[in-house]
Amino acid sequence: MSEIIRTIITTEDGSPSLYDPQLGETYHSRHGAIQESTHVFIQAGLDHRQTHSLRALTVLEIGFGTGLNAALAIQHALDKEYPLHLASIEKYPLTAEEQTAFLAHSNEHIRPALQKVLEAPWGQDTSINTLIQLTKIQGDATVVQLPACDVLFLDAFAPAVCPELWTPEMMVKYADCLRLGGILVTYSAKGEVRRAMEAAGLQTERLAGPPGKREMLRATKISTP
Repeated sequence: MSEIIRTIITTEDGSPSLYDPQLGETYHSRHGAIQESTHVFIQAGLDHRQTHSLRALTVLEIGFGTGLNAALAIQHALDKEYPLHLASIEKYPLTAEEQTAFLAHSNEHIRPALQKVLEAPWGQDTSINTLIQLTKIQGDATVVQLPACDVLFLDAFAPAVCPELWTPEMMVKYADCLRLGGILVTYSAKGEVRRAMEAAGLQTERLAGPPGKREMLRATKISTP
């Protein structure tokens, strides 16, 4: 049995996250994992994009992590009954033991969707139901060809920890994979991140952040090169 390096913590809203002692980072906000993911990626991302008359959504996630964002997105699509194709990229997937432990500590209302997400195999399309498809991609987002999408969840570790996923070059790559009118949402509101997005041709806006964070960013692709 492989050693479990990452440890489970309980965040302030009662939902679990993981702490990676090698990076000194948690996978979600200590103020509330579900609160953060719902605020940043579901409400500012999926809800906002659907408001603009787009029923079916293709979502790309940079940083699968614990699968929480994917599970919440799938639950959102199930509740609202719309077609969703979600592709998620992760360089260092959780071990089977970490997945089992995280699922055991997860909130009951999200556990069924989270279990489907965690049990889905890597490297192939998985049908959650007739409307929802999940593709988990194990690899490095800096070299993987990114699929076209309507919404991009940028949920990599912070720029100070994982700078290669926040460079101006990567923002161009993210902008290129967004369809016209598509949006990128992220918990980070750092000035250099916003400037890199704008240099890539995206129109940015600062939004109120989740609990414990003053601001977040949403960027929209308003034109093609």
